[in-house]
Amino acid sequence: MHNESIQPELSSPVSSLIEAPTRPLQPARDRRTRLKQILWSPEPAPEKPLTKVQRRQAVIRQYLWPLGLYFLLTLVLTFPLVLHFGTRIHGDGGDAWQNVWNFWWTNKALTSLHNPFTTDYLYAPYGTPLYLHSLNLFNALVSLPVQWVFGPVAAYNSVVLLSFTLAGFWAYRLVTFLCKNALAGFVGGVIYAFSSYGMTQLFLGQSNLFASEWLPAYVLGLIGANSSQGRKRTLYAFLALVSLVFTMLCDWQYVIFCAIFTGLYTLYLILARRSWKPLLLACLIGLGFLVIASPLIWRTYVFINSGLAAPTYDSFVRAYSADLFSFFIPSPRQSLWGSWAAGVGGDLNEISHNKAIFLGVLPVVLAAIGVWYSRRKSLFWLGLALVGFVLALGPMLQMGGVLYPDIKLPFQFFQIRPGV
Repeated sequence: MHNESIQPELSSPVSSLIEAPTRPLQPARDRRTRLKQILWSPEPAPEKPLTKVQRRQAVIRQYLWPLGLYFLLTLVLTFPLVLHFGTRIHGDGGDAWQNVWNFWWTNKALTSLHNPFTTDYLYAPYGTPLYLHSLNLFNALVSLPVQWVFGPVAAYNSVVLLSFTLAGFWAYRLVTFLCKNALAGFVGGVIYAFSSYGMTQLFLGQSNLFASEWLPAYVLGLIGANSSQGRKRTLYAFLALVSLVFTMLCDWQYVIFCAIFTGLYTLYLILARRSWKPLLLACLIGLGFLVIASPLIWRTYVFINSGLAAPTYDSFVRAYSADLFSFFIPSPRQSLWGSWAAGVGGDLNEISHNKAIFLGVLPVVLAAIGVWYSRRKSLFWLGLALVGFVLALGPMLQMGGVLYPDIKLPFQFFQIRPGV
């Protein structure tokens, strides 16, 4: 029985070539063959190919329906934005107007064949570079058609609708891929896209931060590339590369988030699979990113070392680091518990702004249930959540609005890295 089961494999042309090659493979050719096997292993053929009707139904079910539902949720949760699409912006009227200017300037720079990362409209007549400015070039570029027809305010509002819709969609695709359950994916997309953090960044008008849709897309691409073969692996790797580039054009700190995730996930796979293939795949994606991003990285590096860029000061870092209590106290703008939270967190500075990162009761309960029923599968994600929790606290512990400078935290390790 055992011999019969392996006979087809032994009689295959590939096995015959391995057992009795006519001539030895050249070392360089042998290395190329092994590399091709790692990057392009043949994908198993489906048992029964889908018909055109089935493929169309799958596209509608897996892509169009989720996109439509998240778009409707965005319209509801940002209402009455849609009624004043070209005349008003959502939020407190602060940084949003700066981003409206960013979109206007990008349009003007590109139509006049000027580098958008430098401008003489600020600090005239000498001008200033914008390499460390939150230009969020991706948002400006994708909203150009809207700006040409309806103006820069409408362009900003279109970015709001697009960002939250895509954030929900990509989180949905990621969770569905991991859990193999579309309902879990849809709930995960809602939790991610419309979190306290995301809605707070919308209120503050920070389009470079609420445009977080490419983070789950990158994670999906990296995980999918490590979990598939053949053309699917290539497509997932391409998704990771494109998402990383788009992330860079939204905000640099999200690129650092992707780098941290890549390092942890790749190390996890190396230990779990006892193979260096995940490291090779991560290096190839990273190399592709560096090739594409190198001109911008180089100019930014030159600007940082010119002495014109002010170093980050400690009070800024503390203001934008999480307070331990801010994970558990809702934002005062929350419709159900806002008034209660305002009283409880009265001494907690910026709980309605920079520190509004309440996770929510339902997401924590669902996560706890998932860990309980899938302990082994949840182990990496539980560890990742712990790492994110600790890093979000910043370089020193803050608790209830009180700073404890003697309690140093791991964020200091990242803070002193060059370029971070």
